[in-house]
Amino acid sequence: MADERPHKAFPDGEFNAAELRDLGQCNALSNQEAKIVLKRFMDSSSAASKTWVAPPLAQKAMDYLEKVEAKTDTSHSRTVEQLRDTVTRAQVDEFEMALLANLTPETVDEALSIVPSLKDRFEENKEQLQDVLNEIVTLKQLQ
Repeated sequence: MADERPHKAFPDGEFNAAELRDLGQCNALSNQEAKIVLKRFMDSSSAASKTWVAPPLAQKAMDYLEKVEAKTDTSHSRTVEQLRDTVTRAQVDEFEMALLANLTPETVDEALSIVPSLKDRFEENKEQLQDVLNEIVTLKQLQ
């Protein structure tokens, strides 16, 4: 008889962000980047075949991204590229970049509590991190 219990993604109920860092060849994306990539995939697939229908998971992901990133213009990605450049210059890795871009903390303390791995690099230079956070907020408002 099959196990009737529902599958739990995280057996102990805890989310371990460190495990997500080892995704092999995968890149961490901001919601804005994910929206652009998914939109281009869906557009090219529907253009290639008039009978193509988006898989339910892809459509559900797009519906979510449309809600949380309503301002993101998928026809060009200049602002999204600027956002990635901003955090890359600050020596923030991809995973941290995605967290900062998606969660948009406004203060250094908030950023350090959300992304604890930033503490080692920015505990002594909080002004640099605050500059990065300010630029993220500004870029997201421009979208």
